[in-house]
Amino acid sequence: MRSAAAARASVGVAVVAVSLLTAGPSVAFVAPHPRSARCPPRAAGDPDASVITVALTREAGKNDALRSRLVEAIGADGVAVVEVPCVAQVRDADGERALDAALRDHSWAWIVVTSPEAAKILGDAIARTTPTTESRPLQIATVGGATAAALGPGLVSAFSPSKSTAATLAAELPFGTAEDAPEEDSSRKVLFPTSKLAAATLEDGLRARGFAVSRVEPYTTLPAEWSDADAATARAADVVAFGSPSAVDVWADRLLVSERGTSPLSTTGSPPRVVRACCIGKTTGVACERRGFDPPATWPEKPGLAGWADEILRAVSDLRRARGIPPTTMGVDDEVVVGEASEGEAAAPVSPSMR
Repeated sequence: MRSAAAARASVGVAVVAVSLLTAGPSVAFVAPHPRSARCPPRAAGDPDASVITVALTREAGKNDALRSRLVEAIGADGVAVVEVPCVAQVRDADGERALDAALRDHSWAWIVVTSPEAAKILGDAIARTTPTTESRPLQIATVGGATAAALGPGLVSAFSPSKSTAATLAAELPFGTAEDAPEEDSSRKVLFPTSKLAAATLEDGLRARGFAVSRVEPYTTLPAEWSDADAATARAADVVAFGSPSAVDVWADRLLVSERGTSPLSTTGSPPRVVRACCIGKTTGVACERRGFDPPATWPEKPGLAGWADEILRAVSDLRRARGIPPTTMGVDDEVVVGEASEGEAAAPVSPSMR
């Protein structure tokens, strides 16, 4: 687990209450986080002091797995898990046409995807180009289980790395075999469909090993629009779950009070509320550090949904303790799909024009 640096968000209204659920047979007490002393209790007069609000910031409709895990684990009143999407993923017609054209080339040793969104788009493209691709099986590598699951019917991942990051995938991807295609260098040809905002971590790592990487960009990540209700919900957050650097940038631009001045939304409503940032992995945590979150953000050693949820549960436990709320038993099911999602994908900073 590592950390990052400075965040303040303004308090607002509107939280969605979490139902009381019984933890399953696998029950564990969440240990105090070593930085719990940096999370001061709210003022005694704060009417919401007994309610801890956890904001989930992935694109709309893609927070369900994390929400379900948290609801099942928390098993107590006084915690609200809300969705405040910070990013939206938009397909690019030119990029999709480029991907279709690339799939008609049968000489790829690997097609590599590093997020569920890229996997879904790849699956759709393969379905469109089936008459020209069905003659040769495609060898697909994915960064982890959630990305593999998003490929679609009939498609399977032939390789995933030991750790769900783009850097590990680049370091561990095996070379193809001589049968992959007639070209002499076919064992090193890689097609990489990805977001316009994706960092060059994967392709740089593969090229350093001698792979020939062709990058196509069939979609991009944009800031999500917030209604007044979304802004109020964001201002009420105590814990924020970030799944990508892009989401960190959107939140910071809209709510963070920093040395650069006060953001527009943080000047409305109640005074700023100190938030705990819990990230899916190191890439996103470093983005929090770059944007100055304080208390420092936390993230699991191994990117994924399971560790991410545990970080959030620790933050909730710390806040309960700091506010004098009676501790509860938090259980986490053993069975959960690892969701590496954006860690390998949207690692590039959001450009000023997109904030």
